[in-house]
Amino acid sequence: MNTSQQESGTSSAKTTTSELPKRMARRHDLDSLRAVAMLLGIVLHGSLAYFIMPFWPVQDVNQHDGIGGMFLMLHGFRMPLFFLISGFFTAMLWRYRGLESLVQHRFKRIFLPLVIGLLTIIPLMNFVTDFVTENAMPTFGINAPNMQGVEPESPITVKPVSLTDSYPQQDIFDAAFSGDLGAVIANLQAGVDVNAKEPGKRSTPLQIAAFAKHKHIVEFLIKKKADLFYRNLDGATALEIAYFVGAEDIAAVLQDAMEDSPTPVMSETEPFEFDEFLQVDSQLVAPDSLAASYQAWLNGPTWNTSNDPFAFNFMHTPVFHHLWFLWFLCWLVVGFIFYSKAVEALNLKQLPNWLIVSPLRYLWLIPVTMFAQQFMLMPVFGPDTSAGLLPYPHMLLYYGIFFFFGALYFDVNDESGIISKFWQMELGIGVCLFFFGVEAAVGDVSNFESIIAPEYYGLLSNLIQVTYAWTMTFGFMGLFRALFYSENKKMRYMSDSSYWLYLMHLPLIILFQYMLRDVGMPAVLKLVLICVVSSGILLLTYEFCVRYTPIGTLLNGKKTRSTESTE
Repeated sequence: MNTSQQESGTSSAKTTTSELPKRMARRHDLDSLRAVAMLLGIVLHGSLAYFIMPFWPVQDVNQHDGIGGMFLMLHGFRMPLFFLISGFFTAMLWRYRGLESLVQHRFKRIFLPLVIGLLTIIPLMNFVTDFVTENAMPTFGINAPNMQGVEPESPITVKPVSLTDSYPQQDIFDAAFSGDLGAVIANLQAGVDVNAKEPGKRSTPLQIAAFAKHKHIVEFLIKKKADLFYRNLDGATALEIAYFVGAEDIAAVLQDAMEDSPTPVMSETEPFEFDEFLQVDSQLVAPDSLAASYQAWLNGPTWNTSNDPFAFNFMHTPVFHHLWFLWFLCWLVVGFIFYSKAVEALNLKQLPNWLIVSPLRYLWLIPVTMFAQQFMLMPVFGPDTSAGLLPYPHMLLYYGIFFFFGALYFDVNDESGIISKFWQMELGIGVCLFFFGVEAAVGDVSNFESIIAPEYYGLLSNLIQVTYAWTMTFGFMGLFRALFYSENKKMRYMSDSSYWLYLMHLPLIILFQYMLRDVGMPAVLKLVLICVVSSGILLLTYEFCVRYTPIGTLLNGKKTRSTESTE
C-alpha cells in the first residue's frame, strides 16, 4: 500500500523501470510524501489528549492550546493530500498494468488489510479504549476536584475559588465542553452567569454540554436555572442540539425540564413545539438551501432513530475508526473502474495542461470542492470524519475530488514539476489562510464583521478551508519534490513501514496517553515522547516481525533480505 514499487508494478512487471516513460517511473517524492501524510496521523491522534476533545477517552491534566492549533492545521490538508497521491498511483497502476491488475492489487493491499484490521486491530483498540475510559475520567480542575460522574442530587460542596488563580485557561464554556463539573461550579461561584454566551455561536454552557453529551453537566445546569428555551446563532435550543448529536438520554432530560418549566416561552424566538420539531427537516440551517436539504436527510435519524434505524446504524455508528480511509479507497476504486471505462470509451489521453498544472486549476478546483465543503456538519477547520459502514456522501465526494484530480494529474506529462512551481508561495498562502480563517470555521466571526455580511460567513469559511487544503497540498508536493525527488534509502524504508505503523498505532497511543495522564510534565513533551516511543516500538515490530513475513507481503509486496542487500 505505502510503496509505489507495487503501485507502478516494478517488482513483477515484464517491463523494467528504465524502459518506462519517465512519468511512470517510481515517484520517490510522492511516495515519501504519502508516507509522511500517513505518519502524521500518529501525531494527530497523539495530540488529542492535550486539548479539549470530549469524545477522546483520555484528557491529560496538562492542556496546551498550541497543540489544538497544530491539530487543526494538519487536519485541514493531510487526508486531502493523501487521497490525491492515492489517485495518482491508482492511475499509474491502471495505465501500466491494466484494470484487472489494478483491482487485484487494491483487493490485496487495501481490502484484505481492512477486513483483517476489523477482526484484530479494531477490537484491540476498543478494548484499550474501554479500559482507559473506565479508569481515567477527564480532569481539568487545577485546584478544584473533578466532578464528572457525580449525580446532581448528591450534595456538592466546592470551596469558593478565584478564576484568575485556579482556572486561568478554562472558562465555563470549556468546562461544559470537557465535562468538568468542578470547573463549572467554580465559574458559577466566581459570578459567571449560568446563561453566559460564548463569542462564536453565542451558545450557552447548557447548549455546549448538550453538544458534548455530558449529561451530568446538563442536569446540574438545569438545577441552576439555565435557560432551556434560548436559541443560539444556529437557531437551536439545547434540546435540538442534543437530538442533533444523537444524545437521546440528554434530550429526554431536557424535554422533561421544558415541560415542567413554569414559563415555557422562547427567549429571542417563537415558542418551541417538540412534536413539530420532529416533523421538520432541520432547524439548524437555512431551510431554502441545498445544504439544508441534504443535512436534514443526513441528520434525520439522529432526531428520532425509530424513523430510519437502518441509516442511523450504518452511517452514523463508527465501525472502521482510524481505518476509515481504507474503506473510502475501496469505494473510490469502484468509482475509478467506471472512470477508466469512460476514459477508454472517449479515447481520452489527458486533459489540457492548463486545467491541471497551471495556476488556473484553482479556478475550477476551488468551486467544485466548495460544493462538497458546504455540507460539512462539524464546527472544525477541515473536513468531517466518517467511520460508518456507509460513508457520508459529502465526504466521499470531497475526497473523491482530490483522488480523481490525482488520477488526472498522472496523465499530464509534468516531468518538470510545473504543478508545484510556486510551492513556497502556496505554503505561505496556506499558513496565512489558516490563521485568518480558523475562527470562522468554528463559529467565531468577530474578525469578519467589518469585512462581509453575516449571511456570507459560511461561504467565506468554506472558501478559506478549501483554498487552504489545495494550497497546502500543492505546496508540500513542491517541497518534497525539491527534497526527495531522487531515491533516499531512509525515506524508502519509512515509506515501506508507514502503512504498518499507522494501522497499529492507535492502541499504543491511547495506552501511553493514559499512563502519562497525571504525570507533571509539559503537554508538548508528553506528545513528543508518546509519538517517538510508540513509533519506535512499532518500527521494531515491523523490522523483526512484519517486513519479511506474509504480513509484510500483504501490505507492501514480497521482500527478501538478499534482494535488498544488493539494491
